[in-house]
Amino acid sequence: MSDLINVLLIDDNPFDRELVRETLIVDNSEFKLIEVASRPELEKILETSEVDIVLTDYNILEYSGLEITDLIFSAYPGLPVIMLTGTGSEEVAVEALKRGVSDYVVKTPSHIKRLPLTISKVLALKKLRREKEEATKRELAAKGTWERTFNTIGDPILILNPDLTIKQYNSTAAKLSDSPEELLGKHCYELFADIKDICPGCRIKNGTSLQAPMHFEVTHSLKKRTFQVNLFPLFDAENKIIEIVHCAKDVTEQKILSEQLFQSQKMESIGKLAGGIAHDFNNILTVINIHAEVALMELEKESELWVDVDEIRKAGERAANLTRQLLAFSRKQMIMPRALNINHLISNMEKMLGRLISEDIKLEFNLGKKVGKIHADPSQLDQIIMNLVVNARDAIKNRPETSKKSITISTSEVFLDKNYVAENLGSSCGRHLKLQVEDSGCGMTREVQRQVFEPFFTTKEIGQGTGLGLATVYGIVKQNQGSINVYSKPGRGTTFKIYWPVMQEEEAETTENQELTTTIGGSEVILLAEDSDQLRKISCRRLREAGYTVIEASHGKEALDKIKNYPDKIDLLFSDVIMPIMGGKELSEKIRVIYPDIAILFTSGYTDKSIQQGLLTSENESFINKPYSTNEILINIRRLLDSKA
Repeated sequence: MSDLINVLLIDDNPFDRELVRETLIVDNSEFKLIEVASRPELEKILETSEVDIVLTDYNILEYSGLEITDLIFSAYPGLPVIMLTGTGSEEVAVEALKRGVSDYVVKTPSHIKRLPLTISKVLALKKLRREKEEATKRELAAKGTWERTFNTIGDPILILNPDLTIKQYNSTAAKLSDSPEELLGKHCYELFADIKDICPGCRIKNGTSLQAPMHFEVTHSLKKRTFQVNLFPLFDAENKIIEIVHCAKDVTEQKILSEQLFQSQKMESIGKLAGGIAHDFNNILTVINIHAEVALMELEKESELWVDVDEIRKAGERAANLTRQLLAFSRKQMIMPRALNINHLISNMEKMLGRLISEDIKLEFNLGKKVGKIHADPSQLDQIIMNLVVNARDAIKNRPETSKKSITISTSEVFLDKNYVAENLGSSCGRHLKLQVEDSGCGMTREVQRQVFEPFFTTKEIGQGTGLGLATVYGIVKQNQGSINVYSKPGRGTTFKIYWPVMQEEEAETTENQELTTTIGGSEVILLAEDSDQLRKISCRRLREAGYTVIEASHGKEALDKIKNYPDKIDLLFSDVIMPIMGGKELSEKIRVIYPDIAILFTSGYTDKSIQQGLLTSENESFINKPYSTNEILINIRRLLDSKA
């Protein structure tokens, strides 16, 4: 039967074999006896038969002492062997047990009768040992799997004692320490915060108050890394904490991106507010400035009243510049971009920039030779460069002890890759022009850097600055799908780096503005559409004084109604973009059906992106920002009319 226990009996004494046989082979016996009486038989059996246990004499079959047990163990490692001997020597028994023999039975009838029980006991012990070994292997395998998993986790994990000392750590946590071999026994807050007491936000005191998972943030004071920490207590049967699992996640980059996003959203909100205010404010300023111009023309220049009105005009111009900065910051300013070589623009500005700074400050230029053209409004780039140079000049003045007083303007072409874009919110991949302005000034703290692009933020004394210079730079850069970064340390100067997309297909750079004609009046017919009553009246008055025939309307629909039965041709439409009932864009489309070659001049104090898109669709169309002066209107109108001729 397959379930019988195969017992190999090695004995050259037939009487002893008979004694064992009579003891083991009885009715319903569970044993199958394999008898060997010679050395060749033994060697054959060891090669061919399956054996569960061996019974052998001491000195037998030409083997001396325990040589036979060595032969058996070499053929069947771990096979149970019971020594049968008639000597009863304790020395032999001890030596046999040392060699790996499982038990020792003296060849007497009384001892042999207990042989079945001895065999069962030995086999049971073997089974128990095997199960224990297998359990140990499984435990070691599980432990190995756990340790591999523990060390594969990309976040630092600690196993803590209740007093917050480190009991175990994974390989990621080890990388946070300069001496990982010294981590055991240290407190978790020494590793993650480099402090000597419990982290702020952690309520644990010797583990007594942690009855549920805890979550908080901690920043390492030296490494400047921020971690989201989660603590999970493990309890024993008496509900006492035995260990604490300390899981941490490095959220430094996430925090930076979150702060950048918050800053971007905050700037966008302020920009919308600024743009909305500027829209109405520009209408008011245009009325004030034009009336001031008219009054100055009618007054004697030597009179005291002329001086007062001129101060009103100057204040109006300052206010107009302020609103232009607000619009640039809010990215709502109407721009007229073209293909530009920034090196040419900077070279043309060199003398003007020199006048902005004092003689003791050295202005240096490092312009790259191979720099692609960019699509930009020249006036906006002028604003950017002037604001950055003025900011650098003021920073140097605030550090009078420095021996080197210099401002360096550099240009180069770079390629922004995915890694840079991932770390700098709002940037884009591809070829970019890098415009860099570096100074040797007083530098900035991290707190100042966080606020430096906010409108009305300034470190200057009251009355010394509007706080809109860098906000304007930021707005212009963002309006043109660029990005800007600031690098600075107190006492180490400041560097601003602007990245502006390079044009993929270079266009011929447009020439600078042509010299304005001195003739700014005319006799043509102009249709003026403006919803501000005050602005419409003063504009009509100035146009008529310049010789033009003016048809005025408060919105687009009224303008169309007025020209239906007008007997003469309309030469130019001068229209506000945003008006009630019908705006300037819709009016221009309808009037072109009637007068296909009509010149059109748009104006607005505020235009969002949806209005800018597709606004100018023809060569004889142009745009002028509010607030504007009388001369600006007349020059632009004359240029458009002359281009038709």
